Amino acid sequence: MARPFKDARYPGISSRIKNGKLTYRYRAKGMPEIHLPGKPGDPEFEVAYENATQGQHKNAVIIDLPGRALPKTFGHAARRLETTMEWLDFDEATQRKNARLIERFLSLKVDPAYPLTWRETPVEHLDADRLRAIIEGIFRTNRTVAKHMLVAIKKLVWVATDIEKWIKPQDDPSLSIRVRVPKSTKNPAWPIAMRERFEERHPVGTAARTCYALG
Repeated sequence: MARPFKDARYPGISSRIKNGKLTYRYRAKGMPEIHLPGKPGDPEFEVAYENATQGQHKNAVIIDLPGRALPKTFGHAARRLETTMEWLDFDEATQRKNARLIERFLSLKVDPAYPLTWRETPVEHLDADRLRAIIEGIFRTNRTVAKHMLVAIKKLVWVATDIEKWIKPQDDPSLSIRVRVPKSTKNPAWPIAMRERFEERHPVGTAARTCYALG
């Protein structure tokens, strides 16, 4: 039997134990019952709850149709990125490489136990811990791909911070994450000390720091 969920921040929520697991659902007059993934505070729960309270639950299933994306999500950021002059200035090969990486990220599930992917998740819900987990998962098998994936995700976050202003630059979850790859004799990576001096001289939000972050 469902029990009222006593939290003023989540009206309409009830919870119950199903197969030994605590689950949550949203109910409102004139609407079908909506089961919510995760728990209060989880990105997938917050997105599903917001959609349910705004009557967007049915619309969410058509997110993957061409030209469609929920506002301020990574899917929205990906479509906006493709219209920026910085993206259009890339050669075709670079665009294809980044598009493949971005699509791979967008298709990842936020939680393996639920269908929600990063495509439908608001950019503000990606924190440094979750991003690190994604990159480390790739790093274990291919550190070069991990580095490229981080750069691709940075491009989406850049849309949110610098183009659309959905989040503040200081809230960029990628600021503390770096991926080191084997040294190249052709284009050696900057030493850590040099990177730190550059970052100190060019704070987040400046043109130089943006180019540096985009790789």
